[in-house]
Amino acid sequence: MKHFKILFITFIILLTISSSVIATSFSKIQTKGLPNLVINEFLADPASGIDGDANGDGVRDSTDDEFVEIYNNSGAPVNISNWTLSDAVSVRHTFPNGTIIPANCSIVIFGGDTATGAFGFSLVQIANGASEALGLNNGGDTITLASGATPIASVVYGAEGGENQSLTRDPEVTGVLILHSDATNAGGTLFSPGTNADGSNFSGCPIGDLPPTIDSTVPDDQVSEVAVDANITVNFSEDVTMLAGAFELNCEGDIIALTGVPATANSVVLNPVADMPLGKFCTVTAFATSITDLDDGIDQLDGNGDTAGGDNYSWTFITGLPELEIWQIQGDSVASIYAGYNVSSSDNIVTVLNTNGFYMQTPNSRDDNDANTSNGIFVYTGAAPTVSIGDQVDVSGALIEFFGLTEFSFGTVTIDSGNNPLPTAILLDDNFPPNDPTVALCSTNQSTHKYECLESMHFDMPQGFISAGFVGFFGSNRDDVYVRAGTARAFREPGIEAPGLPGLPEFDGNPELLEMDIDSLGLPLTQFTAGTEVAITGVFGFDFNEYEIWPATINIINENIVPGVVRDKTTEEATLASVNLFRLFNDIDDPGPQDDGAVLDTATYQLKLAKLSKYFITDLKAPMIIGLQEVENINALNDLATKITKDGGPAYTAFLTEGNDVGGIDVAFMYQADLLTVNSITQLGATETQSSNGFLLHDRPPLYMDVSINLNGESMNAHVLVVHLRSRGGIEGSDSTRVREKRLEQANSVAAMIADIQTNNPAEAIIALGDFNAFQFTDGYVDVVGQIAGTAIATDNENWTNPLFVANPLTQAIHTLDPVQQYSYIYNGNAQVLDNALLNNQALLYMNEMQFGRGQADVNIANSDDPASSLRATDHDGFVLFLSLQTDIIFVNGFE
Repeated sequence: MKHFKILFITFIILLTISSSVIATSFSKIQTKGLPNLVINEFLADPASGIDGDANGDGVRDSTDDEFVEIYNNSGAPVNISNWTLSDAVSVRHTFPNGTIIPANCSIVIFGGDTATGAFGFSLVQIANGASEALGLNNGGDTITLASGATPIASVVYGAEGGENQSLTRDPEVTGVLILHSDATNAGGTLFSPGTNADGSNFSGCPIGDLPPTIDSTVPDDQVSEVAVDANITVNFSEDVTMLAGAFELNCEGDIIALTGVPATANSVVLNPVADMPLGKFCTVTAFATSITDLDDGIDQLDGNGDTAGGDNYSWTFITGLPELEIWQIQGDSVASIYAGYNVSSSDNIVTVLNTNGFYMQTPNSRDDNDANTSNGIFVYTGAAPTVSIGDQVDVSGALIEFFGLTEFSFGTVTIDSGNNPLPTAILLDDNFPPNDPTVALCSTNQSTHKYECLESMHFDMPQGFISAGFVGFFGSNRDDVYVRAGTARAFREPGIEAPGLPGLPEFDGNPELLEMDIDSLGLPLTQFTAGTEVAITGVFGFDFNEYEIWPATINIINENIVPGVVRDKTTEEATLASVNLFRLFNDIDDPGPQDDGAVLDTATYQLKLAKLSKYFITDLKAPMIIGLQEVENINALNDLATKITKDGGPAYTAFLTEGNDVGGIDVAFMYQADLLTVNSITQLGATETQSSNGFLLHDRPPLYMDVSINLNGESMNAHVLVVHLRSRGGIEGSDSTRVREKRLEQANSVAAMIADIQTNNPAEAIIALGDFNAFQFTDGYVDVVGQIAGTAIATDNENWTNPLFVANPLTQAIHTLDPVQQYSYIYNGNAQVLDNALLNNQALLYMNEMQFGRGQADVNIANSDDPASSLRATDHDGFVLFLSLQTDIIFVNGFE
């Protein structure tokens, strides 16, 4: 079911005029009752290009193509002579004397120029006010029809007027105003001045002298198997005069003369003087200037159905049944030129079976060796196919574009032989698809139809990796996965995503990533964990406007087993963790600063608490101190701490101070008070402001914990800063300057906090951890982590200042891990680091290891509904730092 976007537009129909207002000098017009004139449609923001040409003059103009349509729903003609049409500023049009709107018809007022077309035989006028324009503001305006000082009908609209299309009532006349493309039967069109949304005439508009049209032809348009010696019959809507050159027959450049004209009739039989060539496209064109009607107003042929004469009409058919290679059918464009026709293709090899058809491909010996044409095609049978892989088959039947996928539909299939060698499969590996975004695979548009030249061809991926456990949050993309062919999964790399900026690092975007629809060919819908090594065979498919690989077989080489729990700590180790809780909101609509605007239902909230509890107890092994991000308030955090204890975990003390985030999320701590002494927890930077605009710099101000840890006679003083910095959302686009500046200034602010802590606590361990919303390297715009750590390089960043710690940089804990483990989040199939920890030299002496608790970022989103596991309790993998309190005194004192 399609859900229409209803636009809440205030509209007022004022029917307060007296019957004298509609008095007219035309005695035949009745004036019973009050007129009901409705502003039924208006266009304030014509779309760009020819799509915005509402007045039909062949040119899109932001002023001339504006219009207002007023419908007469009174049941009688209404004289609106000398009435006015205004916007919020001034009168834009005064209706001339004699302006009478027929009952159940309309008048359309355009902004300017010459309106060209019939417009459903509604009245058409051009704005004649002082500005000679309607002046409708895209962002909102008022449109008022008035008789003198008396308003008759008025519409007030807002930003919805700026959607590159008109607003029209749905249902017509009586309904609310919605976007035209969403209107019933509008078919996605952007406007319909003077007609119903579907283009049909209003019932009361008088139909004048219509130009002649072609009602039917034999052969019809888009038919095949026409005899080469066939005659051509043309039937008109009325008697017409046809001159000698009224028709042309063109068979792929071969012009064949026709007899049968000149003539005067409502039907004509055209006889080609020679046979048409076999298996060719033949197009007949009827020339409007040579075909006219016989009534009083001589009109030329209306070839496009706009009720205005002067347009040619043409139709195309194919002689015989074309015998084609698959690559001829597919061609080098998005759609096959044979779509809609019956064709035949013989001696091709079945490569892959589906539940309702099969794929066949040209044998190697007949490959055209053109990289821009596909050698494969789908044959739809509607039921389980009776062919086998390796069969050589002949297929004939109707060719269609099924939502963009070229296929035979219910064709006749003949099996010639079996057990034939398959055509060479496309090899998918580290080199193909190419990882260079500038390399074009096909001649088609690479941003919209990248793999068109591989459509329906079979492939072999002997080694690949699942790179994301799901593609999107909604619809079928929840079940699809991203795959990278070759020896490694896809990782985010340094730089600005291609095409980047001159002189700065560039990330290629991993264009080799492929979306896989697991069950498209009938395989069971199975969840695959990102990081799993696989071997896949199948075909390249296309649906819902995207190319995918459709697997016939999936074999697991090495599975990424989840959950991946961290190791047990030793008796001399303290554990410090960080976890982003993915918007932990409770089931209470809290007032004031704690109100998040999003309230979970109780069942969902309890499920999330239970899954997080499992994650903290079982997967992360109950860390002593946990820095948390994305927590609604202290009540939600206390609920989590209580749940952990109830489930057999330790007793945690929760601490949260409300911050500045408009979405209601904050940073927080949970800690085991019986194992350590918390000297203080302080919120830092809450009132700092961004330099360019004075807005608060930290939406989620960091929390600073001063803590002493004692284990088995060993102790350490630690200073822990939990952060959740500004995301990369908006880093490109209209707000990018502010976003990039804010990320840089936040980084410098955090660095200054660490420097102050270090100054006040020399030779003590300092650890900044959390969701930095930044990679372990520069993104080309700002190296947030490097700016804090002291490693950011000026030439690698668009935005940079000299880092505070450049002389004695902090250490990124993530750098201690194997590169394949350096990730905490997955975005668009790319594993990446957002969650990290920075340690000063003293803290580094204590650090034994960093480990992630896997099973959050890598798994399918459906796991979030599973109460039996910790999987997908959140969307980030949390990590644990293992700190050994038993350090060598020599190193603690700084000796080598």
